Amino acid sequence: MTRTERRSGRQTGLTLAALALATAACSGSATVPERNDTTAATQTDVASTPAGNTAVEAAQDVHPTGAPAPAPKSSDKFAVSKVMGKKDQKMVSGKIACYIDFVYAGEEPQQTVWDEPCAKVTAGMIGRAKMEELGWWEKLDEFQRGYVEKTPGGQTLFVEGEFSAAIYPEDETGTAAEIEVAD
Repeated sequence: MTRTERRSGRQTGLTLAALALATAACSGSATVPERNDTTAATQTDVASTPAGNTAVEAAQDVHPTGAPAPAPKSSDKFAVSKVMGKKDQKMVSGKIACYIDFVYAGEEPQQTVWDEPCAKVTAGMIGRAKMEELGWWEKLDEFQRGYVEKTPGGQTLFVEGEFSAAIYPEDETGTAAEIEVAD
């Protein structure tokens, strides 16, 4: 076999493999040529994985574009809004800041930073009734009140430090936005 014949055989095998993969992406299954030690092409069936109900199966579901299916927005463990934890971290300036991890019901976890050590910070979830009781509700304009009312689970993150306090309702982008409520 000449060098040109070997190269031509490789190119044909690669072309067949590319066509088979393109067909598999569109139809769900195809035959893919496989090379063995003697360089002869053989056929092997490749079946796609059907999409199921689990996150793993959803991630394996490949669309015709070749991109995986989007992951589910959140899992059942975030069925309620809650503060997941807080930890001190040294900032570039050398000051200690409190990093607060939280999640709103049905959403992905988020994080905010408060410029005081965690020992001086209180973080939790608060509803409208408690905000009214503390006099915070009156400080909000109509747009801010709308954000608070639309926050999943009816609870909004509040963070209170030594000298100020803020709430963190989700804005129109789905990201928690800081609103000062006490100075």
